[in-house]
Amino acid sequence: MKKVFIILSVVLLSAAFIYATADAVTGQCSNCHTMHNSQNGSAMAILDDSGTNPDTTPNETLLITSCVACHSTTSTGQKNTVTNAPAVYHTTDPGGQGGGKTNAGGDFYWVKNTGDAYGHNVEGIATADGTLSAPPGFDATATSGKTFDGKSIAVGTTWSNQQVTCAGTYGCHGTRDSAEPLTAVKGAHHGNTGGTATQASAPTTVGNSYRFLAGIKGLENADWNWNETAASHNEYYGKDDNANYADTATMSFLCAECHGQFHKDIGRPSSPWTRHPTDINLPNRDEYQYYTTYNVQAPVARPTVPSASSSTVVPGGTGDTGAIVMCLSCHRAHGSDQPDLLRWNYTGMVAGTTGSTAGTGCFVCHSGKDGS
Repeated sequence: MKKVFIILSVVLLSAAFIYATADAVTGQCSNCHTMHNSQNGSAMAILDDSGTNPDTTPNETLLITSCVACHSTTSTGQKNTVTNAPAVYHTTDPGGQGGGKTNAGGDFYWVKNTGDAYGHNVEGIATADGTLSAPPGFDATATSGKTFDGKSIAVGTTWSNQQVTCAGTYGCHGTRDSAEPLTAVKGAHHGNTGGTATQASAPTTVGNSYRFLAGIKGLENADWNWNETAASHNEYYGKDDNANYADTATMSFLCAECHGQFHKDIGRPSSPWTRHPTDINLPNRDEYQYYTTYNVQAPVARPTVPSASSSTVVPGGTGDTGAIVMCLSCHRAHGSDQPDLLRWNYTGMVAGTTGSTAGTGCFVCHSGKDGS
């Protein structure tokens, strides 16, 4: 029976959680799981890639690490050095956001160390600054019954003083029918078939959905945008005028599960915009027509999931080079070094500027507003 287990030191040395580029986890079961969370008097569970902070509390699904531990790092690199999983939480300052500093979703470092305005204050990483309340723009009825498993976020009409979690009933990843994050993504790492267009263009399980976001389509970059360029990056799925949530597979729909008011009440088409639109085609006219090369600082979604990422953008297009404005065009999913999880310094967006911010941030799409 003792041979079934692998001691903690061997686990740490083997670094044998095999993620590769997004393929299904392979290798010994004991690389990820433990039956009793004990070996030679030591707990099997680990908290981070330092390997010096054992967690004596067993995890769900017999895992030797939690979501946070597996996807955090004590270094400034791209991955957890033990699990090789993409890092979403750096315990040391990444030195900024974007390629070479953070992966695509940004980082939880800033919400942990700066405050709630700088990221999703996920349970297990950040402590909420004040009294827990519903997410900004929360509308439980906006996506009710339309999600992957027929459950709305929070599975009800109120938020109920709950902190955001990585997955589950109050989280982004996995299903909504379990409040336990590990249960909500159970089996997904085994069933993850990669990040190709075919595998993420018709999601039927958590494992074959884009980034384990149940029911969401997209194309996953092989290195999670760490080396992002105009030609090599994640491809997100969007739908023109999704204010009524007719398409439940867009990235903006996922965000709407928590921030529903920001999506359905945008003023279109009977009145001028009341909120910045999401899931709407970038028009092939006026200042928008000049967005023809993909810009990783202000990414656009595609109306068709492409088979490979592309630097080509066709405003008004309906194919896999088309351009859809989405939530992630302006925000990072996990967090950033800017308030409101923004991709750039909003105070630097000054109309008519000819300075260093010209052609950046808001001006990537609104090219006629700066002075360049």
